[in-house]
Amino acid sequence: MTNNTAVRQPLNLPLITAILVSSGLLWRVWLISGAKQSLLLIIALLLGLTLYSAAFSFAGAYRAILVKRQTQGVQAQLLMLAIASILFAPLLAKGELFGLTLYGATAPVALMLVVGAFLFGIGMQLGDGCASGTLYTVGGGNRRMLVTLSGFMAGSVIGTLHLPFWWRQPSWGTITLTQLTGSWQSALALQLLFLLLLSALLYRISRHSDEAPDTSNFRLLGGPWPLWFGALMLALLNLATLLTAGHPWTIAWGY
Repeated sequence: MTNNTAVRQPLNLPLITAILVSSGLLWRVWLISGAKQSLLLIIALLLGLTLYSAAFSFAGAYRAILVKRQTQGVQAQLLMLAIASILFAPLLAKGELFGLTLYGATAPVALMLVVGAFLFGIGMQLGDGCASGTLYTVGGGNRRMLVTLSGFMAGSVIGTLHLPFWWRQPSWGTITLTQLTGSWQSALALQLLFLLLLSALLYRISRHSDEAPDTSNFRLLGGPWPLWFGALMLALLNLATLLTAGHPWTIAWGY
């Protein structure tokens, strides 16, 4: 083989297919719904890319604590929440930006929250994924997760049929830290302190496990991404969702 001989690289057919399908879908959304929905689709694609490239898990991270005492996944979630809190707090306190009304993803503290959280926690473990995890693993080619995805959609449809019953159950109303503390600055400080204490607790737990630090090579294109970078990207893309849609990333509502 001479130096002039071209080295043939295999085509990445899944990547090419994903780009073509995404481009066609984006063009279709632009024609039907305009710029705002197209921008939200781009953000959604980047969210999926981030979850997949960083192998960022929500449900699986808690299972790792209980089974293996591994805390890196939840630590990454705490980092994501801290960054998002710092970015969101002043914007939500203002309530408006460039004519766009901004509001948080708040809901009443009620019986339906307790029951729903309990059932959802069981479902995530049995289905091996939460809402976002199910979508990105299906997108990554895991056909087994189509069963979980079907369950998500069926349960959401069934849930709308008896939602009025749950709204009539006991409720303590919507409670936010800003209401309790009197200012968004105090609420943010309390939130960050709480996240810091949780992070310290998880660090103590990890000291008694054989969890190895994440030393994987960081490749922006093609991955893998370290968990800290995934947390940063998710927080920034959540901010982009807020500034585009007027509310944070609420993926479960999509079902």
